Amino acid sequence: MWFQIFFSIACVFAAIALTSFIISNNKEIDGKAAPGWWIVSILIVQLFFVAILAVWWKEWWGTHPWLMYVSTGIAIAGITLGAIAKIYTKRHW
Repeated sequence: MWFQIFFSIACVFAAIALTSFIISNNKEIDGKAAPGWWIVSILIVQLFFVAILAVWWKEWWGTHPWLMYVSTGIAIAGITLGAIAKIYTKRHW
């Protein structure tokens, strides 16, 4: 039980830290981040919340392992989109 609580709190803090890191490092001249960076951050961070679900509902998780594969694919897509956006903005600014 303590592991589940600790893991959940650690995942929430990691999700908040990762989101704030992505948003703060990709602000425009006016001090705001483009909506695309929020989408990239959500695509990556959702993996933490799926991991929290997996820790709390192990029986359900055993019957639905495909959710982790889909969630990992979504996170990889978010990382790829973020990398493409970063490369594109460095070349065109």
